[in-house]
Amino acid sequence: MKLIFTYFLDSIKKTPKYYLVSFFWSISNAIITSIIPWILDYIFKMVKNYNIFFVIIVLPILFFALIFIEIRWYISLDKFGGSYISKLSIKCQERILETSELNIKYDEVKHILFSNILDIFRTVGHHLPKITSSIAVVIFSLIFSLVLDKRISFFILISFLIGLLITFYSNKSIQNSSSSTNIKIKNFNSHINDFSESINQIKVENLNDYYLNKTKFYIKNFIDSSINENKTVYFYSGIIKQTNIVLRLVFSLILAVNVSNNSILNIVIYTIVFNLVMEEANNLEMLLQQVNRSYVCFENIEKILKLNKGQRDNFIDDVKTIDINIKTFCYDGNPILKNVSINLVKGDTIQIRGKNGSGKSTLLKLITNIYEKYDGIIKINNLDINTIKKESLSNQILYLAQEEKYLNETIYDYLRIVTKTEISDIEIDEILDLLNFGSFDLNLDYNGDSLSGGQKKKLSLVKLIILKEKVSLIILDEVDSGLDNETKTLFTNLINDIIKNKNKIIIGIQHTSSSNVNYNKIYNIT
Repeated sequence: MKLIFTYFLDSIKKTPKYYLVSFFWSISNAIITSIIPWILDYIFKMVKNYNIFFVIIVLPILFFALIFIEIRWYISLDKFGGSYISKLSIKCQERILETSELNIKYDEVKHILFSNILDIFRTVGHHLPKITSSIAVVIFSLIFSLVLDKRISFFILISFLIGLLITFYSNKSIQNSSSSTNIKIKNFNSHINDFSESINQIKVENLNDYYLNKTKFYIKNFIDSSINENKTVYFYSGIIKQTNIVLRLVFSLILAVNVSNNSILNIVIYTIVFNLVMEEANNLEMLLQQVNRSYVCFENIEKILKLNKGQRDNFIDDVKTIDINIKTFCYDGNPILKNVSINLVKGDTIQIRGKNGSGKSTLLKLITNIYEKYDGIIKINNLDINTIKKESLSNQILYLAQEEKYLNETIYDYLRIVTKTEISDIEIDEILDLLNFGSFDLNLDYNGDSLSGGQKKKLSLVKLIILKEKVSLIILDEVDSGLDNETKTLFTNLINDIIKNKNKIIIGIQHTSSSNVNYNKIYNIT
């Protein structure tokens, strides 16, 4: 629980204005809820004195006041929780983008940044403030009830504490079972992501049985874990429920014994207060169980935030030299590259050759600093690449990958965003016409599914044309594959024109040795 409250206190520090507003409405709700028995007592006395007109006025006011306060309270909770998880989400994403040691699987990252963040929103923005409100209702109710009878108030307090003790005792068991279920959900989510991304491969290679059996396996694991979690949760919930029934019976007996010493109206007020406190106790118990079940979400977010940020103090405004000396690079424990040594200076153009799976694209990801952990060193301008500020590095690199990820924007806005330029729609249209781009949907929804493979390649060439004068390192990952002959010739001529100026370093990869690009160096990966 310490970790959860640390985040709750952090949310108050980060969004004090929203918290104070929600706290105000929370206390207002607690006070008006607590004094309802005494308001009813006053109304009963008015009825007894035949002051019906007063009752007709007060009851609707009380009714609408309660509704208004509750609505304002929930709105304030949404704003408080929403403001905090917005900051928390940005912080997590920044840390992932900055870290040099992302040792969390990508499917797990997706689950953490979506599902876990939403659970934290519910816990920080709803459950914990409601716990505060429930405790406030109990305290105010007990204070007001002391006026009527100290002994009965003491019994109500003891009943409330018994419920809380059972809840706290059950915390560890609920946390453990919830953590196990969370892991099973992640595994199932990872499998669904894998299935979704492999649909075409499954159809072509007839892997239906393999994936369907995997689906059954992960669902069974999740259901089994969920059953165990529910057994734990509802076992303790049942104990609490039955304890409350016993306490209500005892309370009724106490009132029955003391009925001669109290008016019927006082007994009604006692009963309302007791039921109010026990209802808030039930709310507290359920909220605490939900908070406990969310503990693993806070652990996962903490894992992200504790990733090493990395120290990057160096800045470059031009790529003059690249020195690569990689002894080994492994991915998921599998060696991908060994003994790679390349030295380049401005004006060099090198073709990287190798078979499928030899590590050509991996080498490009090392040069662009996408992968940062390896045995060896990569230097740019005689500086360790891992010490160069990411922004200054990316500003000097144009990396045209085999498969681009397209933003859900119009083609025009997409090109302006990824090239960081203010190029006009007219200028973009001229480039598209030059490349015989053809007709297209304006919006690049669903990762550009409306574009053909050739159009996607041509869109990469548009980036090349826009940025060729702005960058000093151009990296080409089989950009010319899938192009028609006319566009391939245009691409080759464009690259060769850039090469003539000898003011950039160009690195290109392809499977075959044939190329019309005027590379002056060749490196074979075996």
